[in-house]
Amino acid sequence: MENGFIKFGDRAKDMLKVGGENVAASEIEQVIALVPGVHEAAVVAKKHPMLDEVPVVFIIPHGGVAGAPPDLHDTVMAACRNGLADFKLPREIRLVDDMPRSTLEKVAKAELRKMVG
Repeated sequence: MENGFIKFGDRAKDMLKVGGENVAASEIEQVIALVPGVHEAAVVAKKHPMLDEVPVVFIIPHGGVAGAPPDLHDTVMAACRNGLADFKLPREIRLVDDMPRSTLEKVAKAELRKMVG
């Protein structure tokens, strides 16, 4: 607790370790959520031989994959470059029509992690 304020962080499993740096999945998700055409985004870690882990983002576009703007990938990357440090940039963007859900309709990130290998 600092100056009487409590700071809430991500749960440990929602933290990525990128080249020795801690990265909160929610920080990347918040930047991507503001991109026009993005309905929902979820970030998970993918194992990397040199960096330990790298961010991979799953995006449900408004109108589904078929209705996604053709430049959505570029727009998302531009927003990330604008709002995030280089080591936090997604290494992969996957457009999906839906995401696996757990109870309370939360995204089942464990299932997404299995998909990135």
